[in-house]
Amino acid sequence: MHAQSFDKWPVEWVDRFDALFAIDPPIINNDKKDKIVWRNGRGRCCDFSVSNVWEDLRTCNQVVPWANLVWFSQCVPRHSFTMWLAVHRRLKTHDTMGVWEKNDGMVCAFCKSVPDSHNHLFFECEYPKRVWSELKCLARLDHAPISWDSLLEFMISKPVNKSIWSIIQRLLLGAILYYIWQERNLRIFQCKARPCSELICIINEVVRLRLMSLKLNPSRQVSDAADLWGFHGPEVFNMAKLLVYNDAGGCRRYTGKGPVFKYDVGGHHFVVS
Repeated sequence: MHAQSFDKWPVEWVDRFDALFAIDPPIINNDKKDKIVWRNGRGRCCDFSVSNVWEDLRTCNQVVPWANLVWFSQCVPRHSFTMWLAVHRRLKTHDTMGVWEKNDGMVCAFCKSVPDSHNHLFFECEYPKRVWSELKCLARLDHAPISWDSLLEFMISKPVNKSIWSIIQRLLLGAILYYIWQERNLRIFQCKARPCSELICIINEVVRLRLMSLKLNPSRQVSDAADLWGFHGPEVFNMAKLLVYNDAGGCRRYTGKGPVFKYDVGGHHFVVS
């Protein structure tokens, strides 16, 4: 069937779609291929794509200051979702549940003394506080506060970038929140309890394995983080121990500055910067 231009829309089309009255019939050129375009919210025609349609259809709001703290390319989605709920104070803690039903039997699963809340679980209660205190030094967060409200402000005030320590800090915080919340629910609903030391090891290993899956550029900071977290692999150089050989046969310790090149000459392996 050959496409033909027409001066007006077919009657059966107009009967079904009233909007055609306001649209001029297309001029069809058989020498050109059809192309689908999308008229965006600004009235401009652009290439059709799902992302362009989504950007026009979705409701756009102002970017919140904690966005990159919760959602980032290296994050663990389930950890980020738990943190997102915590940021919005949407976790079903006792103080939230108490609004619906008063129950004197609701006490913290860890300390058994008071009803839990976001601030209590993160990290005023003794059990979560110990987990946080043991692990935060591994992310260079030694002076971070223990109250959730203060901690959130503290983390938002820190620069968020692609440096290894920024990634570790966000990964660690997300993992701690996730596993503290998981431990709380296990104790309440399944009567299972893990010692604090075991939970610390689990969180440490989860973050370490996530770091091992990342492609990291060699640097002094990466080397320091690798030493502390133990995620050395073929992708990560231990810069503190790397020796650099120059053309004169001299040898010096690599300082972490400048590019590193590897090559083989006559069967001998050289590393130069």
